[in-house]
Amino acid sequence: MIKQSWTKTKYHKDEKIAPLPSDDILQTIIEVCYHASFLTEESRKIGFRVVLENVDSLKNLRNEFSLIKFSERRKFSISEIMRLAPATDLQKMFIGIEQVGNELEIWGILDISSSWWDFTHGESSSGFPPPNCFSVSAIEPGNLTISRGMMNILSLRNGKMERPLSGVFYNGPISDFFKLSYKQFYDEICKELKVKKYDSDGHDNDYPYRVFVDFIDRIIFNIRNKHHGGAILFVKDDLNLTDIRLTDRVNVKYGSVYDKSWNLLKKDLILHRKYYDLYFSFEKKPINDKSFRELSHIDSEIEDNKRAIKDSIKLISSLSGVDGAIIMTDKLRLLCFGGEVKVDSPTLKEIKRAENISGEKGSNIPIESFGTRHRSAFRFCSSYEDAMAIVISQDGGVKAVKRVGSELILWPDINTGNFGM
Repeated sequence: MIKQSWTKTKYHKDEKIAPLPSDDILQTIIEVCYHASFLTEESRKIGFRVVLENVDSLKNLRNEFSLIKFSERRKFSISEIMRLAPATDLQKMFIGIEQVGNELEIWGILDISSSWWDFTHGESSSGFPPPNCFSVSAIEPGNLTISRGMMNILSLRNGKMERPLSGVFYNGPISDFFKLSYKQFYDEICKELKVKKYDSDGHDNDYPYRVFVDFIDRIIFNIRNKHHGGAILFVKDDLNLTDIRLTDRVNVKYGSVYDKSWNLLKKDLILHRKYYDLYFSFEKKPINDKSFRELSHIDSEIEDNKRAIKDSIKLISSLSGVDGAIIMTDKLRLLCFGGEVKVDSPTLKEIKRAENISGEKGSNIPIESFGTRHRSAFRFCSSYEDAMAIVISQDGGVKAVKRVGSELILWPDINTGNFGM
């Protein structure tokens, strides 16, 4: 399955894909990483990342990357991984391995800097991705992620290899759920900017939607990193805490309307457009003190607003620490947290496990094979078609749930926001 997915998963059509090693070498890497993931160091779980690449080919990497090359190589083994893992920062460091004959050796440590982690977590506007090599990450016991550069190729969870379904927020039923709210979001931005299109040249007119989706991605990312799991139930924005469509289905423990996120994201996009409109105007006319001060002021506003967005994401994701679901609207308004799904669906016995983004291809599996958190999301979405759910497992897996017609569909391992990490 690794070989089948390796060449099919591309970030762009012209990407040069490095060849995979032999089946025996692949099996050794997976087995060592898998068994090492169960080990503990002084009662603490260990996590690590491994990259397979010839050390000499990494010497010309960008200046932001650093190589720690061992004076003597070590055999790639479970015991060596256990010794090295506590010394490696999961946010930026890989244990480097290389094939020598029919064996695997550890040559050292690759530090790619924290820029990519910060970028994927919304802490910065850009970052340098990991090298375009075969990599394995182990964050939780028994769970592995196989990646190449900025792309996650496969995940091993609960003893099964799964191919991530990237892009569910951009196409298919999950994307359709947010279509009307995003249109309003986009129209409000354009109205305030007094333009018909956000990008008049049409080069990046979908940038506002990426910002919109990125906000949801970052909430999910933050919940994943807490390692306690969680669920977000999304409903339409016309619902409120007293609406029977909600109260008939959920016991609302902590009703807490919070609606700052929508306006913060709008402000971010408006300031972004104003900044670059002014910046590129300097190509046509000389910059003066007034223009420079105006540009600096907008830049300062952008930084302040991004901090406010970051705080908003942390606030919402922290609420997942309370037992029960977070409930938000398609306009990113928080309705409550600690929600307990009470609706029953006695006829719900199976759910369709999607094999593509549209959900048209898939197979049915019994809902009893899932835990309480998943079954609660299933019952809610089954009883109410105008809703969707994101379920984050303790092991870091992220699934989406939506009823489409008479079918309840599960998108497993939607790989949201991972970017190879």
